[in-house]
Amino acid sequence: MPRDRQIANVGQFRETMGVIFKSPTIQDRLAAVGAEPALWRAFVMNAIERSPELASCTPRSIGLAVMQAASMKLEPNGRDFALVPFGNTCTLIIQYQGMIALAYRSGLVAKIEAEVVYEHDEFNYSKGTGSNEYIAHKATLEDDPGALVCVWAKAILRTGGEVFVVVPKREIMKRKAMSRGSDKPSSPWVKWEPEMWQAKAIRILADFLPQSPEMTNVLGFESATEAGIAPELPLLTIEGADDPFDVDVATREIEGQSQTDAVADALTVPATQSPENARAPERCQATGELLPPDLE
Repeated sequence: MPRDRQIANVGQFRETMGVIFKSPTIQDRLAAVGAEPALWRAFVMNAIERSPELASCTPRSIGLAVMQAASMKLEPNGRDFALVPFGNTCTLIIQYQGMIALAYRSGLVAKIEAEVVYEHDEFNYSKGTGSNEYIAHKATLEDDPGALVCVWAKAILRTGGEVFVVVPKREIMKRKAMSRGSDKPSSPWVKWEPEMWQAKAIRILADFLPQSPEMTNVLGFESATEAGIAPELPLLTIEGADDPFDVDVATREIEGQSQTDAVADALTVPATQSPENARAPERCQATGELLPPDLE
């Protein structure tokens, strides 16, 4: 029977997750979607170091959230998505950088951007046809920019066309109300509110853009989440004697598997990525070239 218990000690929890992500079951499922198992294991262990509150979540919920992200081709770079605890459940939150990266993968989008508008900004726009459509936004340099009033997102297509949306605060608040635990201190709606506005604007804009298969999957995930439906991904169905989440907390052993030296092996990350700085290299959105990792 899966234990799915809370592991209070952060170090113990990290070791447990290390064992889980070294299991053949998890590695096979990550490899099946083109993800590098060692890179994702390093990301998980680094995430726990940076956000100890994840130790309040069950190993299963973290594992499934991570595999959801991997199956949607998001990158484990600390920017495409966030792992957010709600009680003892880890939830995947897709951030605006992840939305932008997926939009570029269609190969038909030349540029995409999104900006929030504060009440002291100079902002005007017009929706019409051809030259009648425009956005004019000059951000204030005041220390207090005032309250957020709207957000806009715009894409330039490789065909030369432009598409943009302007989303008022009332629409953003509707979507925020549908987001689980959006008023909790750990929620990205509290920690990174402008970025969440940008993510929702890009989500709305994406409906009018050519879509990559990965973006289609993300939009389906977002729609299901907003509707309160748990998205089903067949790849993530893990049950049976080799269930990698059925870990004995005391011994770190997975039921039905031999785990000799499992903890030491699981805590080994690639030589170039220590647990403190393990992040995937970011790619330039315009050229696709790898950029140096952002080490904080």
